[in-house]
Parts: sequence; structure tokens; C-alpha cells
Amino acid sequence: MFLNQRLKGMRFHEKVQQPGHPFHKAWAGLSRPGRAGLIDRLKVKRLDVHKLITGIRDRYPELESHLDPERVASWDPKPDSGASGLGPRIVRGIVIVLVVFAVPPLFTQWFEPSDEAVPPIGAVGDALSYRDVDAKVAEIFGEGTTINAVNAADPAFARELLVAVKRPDIVPPLNLVRMKALGSAEVADRAALEARAELKAIWLTAAQAKSAQICRIAIDGNLRDLSLELDKKDRAREQVLLRQLLAVKVLSHMPKGGETRYSVPGWLVGETLERSGLSQERLTAALTDPDSADRCKAETALVQAVRASPKKVPDDVLRGL
Repeated sequence: MFLNQRLKGMRFHEKVQQPGHPFHKAWAGLSRPGRAGLIDRLKVKRLDVHKLITGIRDRYPELESHLDPERVASWDPKPDSGASGLGPRIVRGIVIVLVVFAVPPLFTQWFEPSDEAVPPIGAVGDALSYRDVDAKVAEIFGEGTTINAVNAADPAFARELLVAVKRPDIVPPLNLVRMKALGSAEVADRAALEARAELKAIWLTAAQAKSAQICRIAIDGNLRDLSLELDKKDRAREQVLLRQLLAVKVLSHMPKGGETRYSVPGWLVGETLERSGLSQERLTAALTDPDSADRCKAETALVQAVRASPKKVPDDVLRGL
């Protein structure tokens, strides 16, 4: 029986490495070195990984030696060894890998940044007047900010904003500016990154208060059609922060997208744990698995913790939020 099981294990090992095998992707994913990140979890079905790990442990335990232990552990987390009465639990950092998708077609299709001056208001729409445009701009950036002020700060962005004012049916102007603020991380300096992180904390907090579904939409950055109800204090703070980003000319940036990786330090994990009320295992799962039921709670707690102590947060974390 022992030899028969080993032979079966050898045959399974040979077959599972073939692309046509049902568990091939799971096997290949578990064989790679290092912890599984977000991209890995998007490529491989969690159920297939679970079935594979459970199956080889039950039938062919010797095959687990062919898999990467760290990768298996990241899919199959063990209880925290620090919770054994040997002292306070160590709060470890969390490595997060995010897929930052390319610029939404909305921008490339309708808004073409240019260094040209803002076109005359008549070119934007005969129904609009300078007063109408300035009123919309003031709603976004606060009293005293006009389209001429936006043009002086960032002509390329002013051109985009004018098109949005003309065609709010494509994207409301405020939502355009929020999306552009989110997309500024690639070129933002330290001060702008802190402003962007605080904006995200304001938005996620408001979205979470509305519903879990709205919160998940906000987390994904899909702000185009999202109506966020901010109180007077947060709305005023948003205007200040958006003016700050406008002044450093990052709102006209077209993000390239791609993959970004950052490590949340232990102290920030601890702060996030307190705010979220989650265990470290659930927090880690929520921040690394886009399908986690705790994702909204975890990410909102994280940005709130960042907002509370922005000066302590590493640049790569601010850029990755």
C-alpha cells in the first residue's frame, strides 16, 4: 500500500505539471518562491488552491516538499505564533501588491491634455458664461478659485476641466477632479502624496458610512459616477487639499498604471488593527485579497491611520494607497 501510494503520488506529480491538468495553475502558483500577492490571487482560483493543498496533504504528503513553504503559508495561514502567552503579540508588517490599472478610457477618449491656453468659453459651449464656469470651479476648489486661476496654475488640466463642465453627463466635474487626484501618485512629491492620502481617507470614510457597496466602488477608484456626501468640515478640507494638488500641477498627469508593491510597517499595522477591530490574520487577508468581505473596513482603517500620522508614513506606502 505504501509503495502504491508513492507511485500514485509520482504519477499525480507528473500530470499536475501539464497545462491541461485542472490543478496546473494552482500547482504552478504554489511552486513559485515568495508570498502570494494580489496578482497571484487574481490568476488562481482560491478553491483550486485549497483543493490541491488539502488533497496532497491527505493522499500524497511527500509532494508538499515540491511547493514553496512561504507561498503555501500565504494561501494557508497558520495561527499567529505570538499569541501563546509568551508575551505581547508582535505586530508584523504587511506586504501589499496592487494592480493599478491603466488610465480609464474616459480620459483618453474625451480629455486630451495640452499645454495650449484654455479655449474661449464660447468654444466650450454657447450656453456657458464665465460666471457659470467660475461657479462650478468654486464648488470644487473653494471660493475665490476661478477658471483663469486654474489655467494659470495648470493649463493642461484647465482644458480637461472645461470639457467636463461642458459635458457633466460624461463625468461630473468634481468627480473628474477626484479621479485626477487619485491618479497623481506617480508624479506627486511628498507633500502632494500626503494631501492625496488625506483625500482618500475623507472619501473612503464617507463611502463606508453610506454602504459597503459604495465603499468598495470607492476603493477601486471608480469615482466617475459616485456621489459622496461630505459634511461641511470635510468638504472644506477637500477643497484645500485639491487646491494644493492644483498648485503643484499634478492634476493633469495621465497615470500609466501597472503593478505597485509596498510594505505597511508594523506600527501602521497596529494602528490599523485598532481602528478596524480585525485580527491581524483577517486584516492581512483583507489587504491582500480584493474579494475579502473585510476589505472595506480594512482599507478605510488604513487610510484613517495614515491621515492621523502622515509624517511617519513611508513614501512608498503613500504612493501605493
